[in-house]
Amino acid sequence: LFFFFFFRMKKSDTTQYGIDSILRNAFFYCFNILIYHVLLSLLYFCILFTVYMYASSYYEILDPMIAAVQNNVGDFQALSKSIADIKNSPNYQSFQMVLISTQVFLFPLQVGLYKMYRKIDLGEKPTVVDLFSAYNGINFFLFASFYFFWMCLYSIGMMMIIPGVIWVYVTVFVAPLMFFLNKSSFESIKLSFNAVRNNFVYVFVAITVAIIVKFAGFLVFFIGGAFTFSFATAVIYSLYKNLFKEIEKG
Repeated sequence: LFFFFFFRMKKSDTTQYGIDSILRNAFFYCFNILIYHVLLSLLYFCILFTVYMYASSYYEILDPMIAAVQNNVGDFQALSKSIADIKNSPNYQSFQMVLISTQVFLFPLQVGLYKMYRKIDLGEKPTVVDLFSAYNGINFFLFASFYFFWMCLYSIGMMMIIPGVIWVYVTVFVAPLMFFLNKSSFESIKLSFNAVRNNFVYVFVAITVAIIVKFAGFLVFFIGGAFTFSFATAVIYSLYKNLFKEIEKG
């Protein structure tokens, strides 16, 4: 039913550029501010890893996980049961909430890249301050609350996989809509949903390629992920600029 709905799309006049142009533009943005992409990745993973190590120790998660692996070598069924028991514990739930809260706190860093891309379009020079622009004033609370809401629905949707994947795609333009047009999160979800529905194949292919590139950096060599981690953000901006330019003009 989900896929039946999305493939009943109408051709949009806004898709004037092909997928190759969208991806070329994304690479152009990335190379122009490559140092900031790397800086964002280092900040993101250093903070997340630090919190992970501290929280896993504080909530006594890491040692039981290691013990479960060591005590059940070769017995996958027993290992699965031991890990499931750990995940069902109150400590693990608290541990997960700490990690989600950290990701929520770090999400505005990705939004800051949109301001940098827009500066490139305007012929202005991005600065490191732009990377933290989504932390200014009420912006942080707006983006943090949206991302917490997004993460909650994503976690529920991924239990059945397909709804979670669809949620990722239909909300792909929410952050730039909130940032550039000052739309509310729910209005942005509606606009993003309509844009994806009307240009499904166009958006699906571009975002899928972006996700592949994003994680390819980690597979080739871990440090490579610092260069590709935010590539999807550049692709989203390139798509947004094409699909929503008429709304911005209005």
